[in-house]
Amino acid sequence: NISSNLISSNNLNDITYSDNKFLFVSDNSVVTSINGIDTIDHYNENSRLVKFKSACYDDQNNIWIADSISGLIKVTNGITKSIILPNGPASNNIFDLNFSNSKLYVSHGGHSNYNINNLNYQGVSVLENNSWANYSSQFLGNSRDIISSVTNGDYVYFASWYDGVSEVLNSNFSKKYGYNNTNGILDTTYYSNNRIQISDLKFDSYGNLWGLNSQVQKPLFVKTPQNEWYSYTLNLAIEGLYFDEILIDNSNQKWGIVAKGNGKGLFVYDDNNTIDNQYDDQYKLITTNIGQGALPNNNVNCITKDRNGEIWVGTYEGI
Repeated sequence: NISSNLISSNNLNDITYSDNKFLFVSDNSVVTSINGIDTIDHYNENSRLVKFKSACYDDQNNIWIADSISGLIKVTNGITKSIILPNGPASNNIFDLNFSNSKLYVSHGGHSNYNINNLNYQGVSVLENNSWANYSSQFLGNSRDIISSVTNGDYVYFASWYDGVSEVLNSNFSKKYGYNNTNGILDTTYYSNNRIQISDLKFDSYGNLWGLNSQVQKPLFVKTPQNEWYSYTLNLAIEGLYFDEILIDNSNQKWGIVAKGNGKGLFVYDDNNTIDNQYDDQYKLITTNIGQGALPNNNVNCITKDRNGEIWVGTYEGI
């Protein structure tokens, strides 16, 4: 019985009638029936991420499935025969763009006001020589909500607002960095033992990878070319402490947007070019307060460096 054994356990996305058969479409399965009760065919996809929206038969008894993630799927006798995906990004949801080494990286992840994940599984679309490829969440080590990327030579690193940092080498997945393989440097949020909210990544002139991790005791972190990891405190209360972009200036100082909590604004961190020695480090918060930068507004949208090395800050009330 379809309704009791199959449909009731899935969220139905569509019911169609095609070639004298009913097709019941859920997120990862299509069930067909002549009378709506007895199953005559059942196609299920568990090997990869899919989200089926609709389905129909053609005149050769093939099932065509509209999948909002993988495109158009052709199924013959219960076997996937082909997947048709238009030449374009995997999703219209775009959070960040990065052009490097003649490639455009389009990050599809995101969040709502920082504290709610979009739970986007479409990863990153990559444009090269007018052809698109996709690094899905599954390809990137099951990393959801990719929101930024950075390259260094043949390496590409991706920041996930849920799952840490993914590394790709020569277009092949290399590894995913999290709490366990960084000696706890990529710490989990204070309220969860598996959520790592990385907002941005940048390389300095020495080949060190810097990034920002939200709602942890030591949010600023670095990975050296020798795969040594360090993290640094800003002595800020961590609940609701969210970060956005990171920028490295010509003096190798790290600038970061405090996107939410703790007065917001910016911070500037100087590690004195001794990343393994935190005792000679200095940092400063930049806010609307006189003597702390006198920003026009603590809500900072963006930050950039011009050709002269000057830092420009875009706020809710101007530059």
